[in-house]
Amino acid sequence: MKTNTNCNMAKSYSIEDLKAFVEKNGHMPRPQNRKDEDEKLLGLWVFRTLRSVDSKKADEIRTIAKGVPGPCPKPKEDRLEDLRKFCETHRRLPSRGEEKSLYEFFRRHRDDEAFKALAEKYKKKEGK
Repeated sequence: MKTNTNCNMAKSYSIEDLKAFVEKNGHMPRPQNRKDEDEKLLGLWVFRTLRSVDSKKADEIRTIAKGVPGPCPKPKEDRLEDLRKFCETHRRLPSRGEEKSLYEFFRRHRDDEAFKALAEKYKKKEGK
């Protein structure tokens, strides 16, 4: 029976595991790797950790990722700037369609003050 890799299995990884992987392989783990289950799970842990509220771990991951090939999402501040630019250009909030990545980012952080301000400014007007 195959184990579901999208569940909680990726939670058991640590910064030390990531350092060891990068030192051994010379790149960040890829969560889309279908051949190496350990790399896939470590990559999923990295992405989940970067999306969490634990900014200390996220900063450590980004420090490890500097100058190393492989995926590493932008810091929250950079994504917020991308979101602001999108809203200014399109005069609206992102939707689930073409802007799915920005939409998901906004939904995860919509309770933060900076995001509330954007939502208020660009929310759809009632009756329009």
